Amino acid sequence: MIACGAFAELPSVFVTIAAPIYWISLGLYAGRSIYRAIVLGRWNPGKDIVLVTTAICWYVGIIQFNSDYAFTVTNVIIHGIPYMVLVYWFGCLGRQNQSARRWPKIGTFLGTVWVLAYAEELLWDCGLWHERGWLFGPAWHLERFDLILVPLLAVPQITHYVLDGFIWKRKSTRRLFARANAS
Repeated sequence: MIACGAFAELPSVFVTIAAPIYWISLGLYAGRSIYRAIVLGRWNPGKDIVLVTTAICWYVGIIQFNSDYAFTVTNVIIHGIPYMVLVYWFGCLGRQNQSARRWPKIGTFLGTVWVLAYAEELLWDCGLWHERGWLFGPAWHLERFDLILVPLLAVPQITHYVLDGFIWKRKSTRRLFARANAS
């Protein structure tokens, strides 16, 4: 989650410069996607849907509401759940097709995800933010360890982006599917 007040307001000249670059980039992507779909017959709906929903999610949660809660809820629903399904599918279902063992695996998988997410948020809140004592307990006052704690807590996000890079590479994704189905 993003801490309340975590967004610094930039000078308006930044918006004046960055906004057209953003909209031109988005327009070029849309034009390329439409060209690939209509002219080349190679549409990638998954990638396009993720781009559009991510843009909407960031706009609604961060720009419109400036709320870490609104951003987190929308991001988890449109991005986190499909991502967990992909990870579960590759990790569990690709190895064996025994439906009788599928349900315990789902519970273990979701429980592990919940424990890791809670532990990460606990470290962020107790170690740095001190905003949700009602949920995580008292602050730990680890100010001397900020230089260690922040990069350590950035590892899950960096890992997520690296995994996204592998998932969106179409040729390597096909190889992963083939390996998962062969096992």
